[in-house]
Amino acid sequence: MECRVCGNSNNNKAYQVKEMMFGFKDNFSYYQCSECDCLQIAQIPENISKYYPENYYSFSGGIKKENFIKRFIRNKRNEYAVFSRGIIGKFLIKYFPDATFRLLSNFPLKKNSRVLDVGCGGGLFLNYLANIGFTNLTGADPFIADDISYDVVKIYKQSIHQIQGEWDLIMFHHSFEHISDPLETLKSVAGRLTQNGHCLIRIPVASGYAWEHYRENWVQLDAPRHFFLHTKKSMEKLVAGAGLKIKEIVYDSTDFQFWGSEQYIKGIPLFDEKSYAVNPSASIFSKEEIHSFKEKAVQLNNKNRGDMCAFIISK
Repeated sequence: MECRVCGNSNNNKAYQVKEMMFGFKDNFSYYQCSECDCLQIAQIPENISKYYPENYYSFSGGIKKENFIKRFIRNKRNEYAVFSRGIIGKFLIKYFPDATFRLLSNFPLKKNSRVLDVGCGGGLFLNYLANIGFTNLTGADPFIADDISYDVVKIYKQSIHQIQGEWDLIMFHHSFEHISDPLETLKSVAGRLTQNGHCLIRIPVASGYAWEHYRENWVQLDAPRHFFLHTKKSMEKLVAGAGLKIKEIVYDSTDFQFWGSEQYIKGIPLFDEKSYAVNPSASIFSKEEIHSFKEKAVQLNNKNRGDMCAFIISK
């Protein structure tokens, strides 16, 4: 059980974790490093494709059919979230906040900035960026069936090691934890950023209340798809090893950490008919409980104890 991040092999603790998103309930061994606290899978299964079926959520991304009003509202809100421009958007974001787009306001972006989304699946997020005027958008995902093209959005069936070019912003929206070579990936990021470019990595972290409280039933552990559940310590080591630096950490966990984990305790898979993710009205939770989970998530984020965060990284 030698840590793949820092090399430590002393006093690392082992855990047995079940696959619970689709309800296969296959068992996998994980261990947590006693030095950098990184939680990692002991052995990546050879049949990993079994755990990424065609209905895996990120593969269904792309252009969504929706009415004009809904699209108009979303675009105005997202444009304000990124650029802080527009009276309508300012009003909308107050009542319909979006933490993901708001994170992009941390970067000196222009609508012609070169943006790469790694592990983008079908490209839903990139298309949302195109809808607010971004014109230079690329995706890379080795698990999609074929290359995809949507007007200004180009998505390639490639890893970041294969993708060519320089980028003002490289993003990993909950894809970095699925990558088997995090240090080499960050080195590839460093070699593809422009001089003033940035990298945004959004991941679950094994240093918050949810992991400590739920352990093997923590919904974000997501065995066996999540190879590494990092911490601030392990990310600092990886980022420094790639010649980069962490500028800021923003905690953005949600109520998912609670209702998802509580379901797993009761043996309810994420995509089960009784799951809150599939059928909220038939779930085991009341509206009051969900509201309580949302409030608790905000409190944990304010204390840097949420189970998800965004790392803002630069050269």
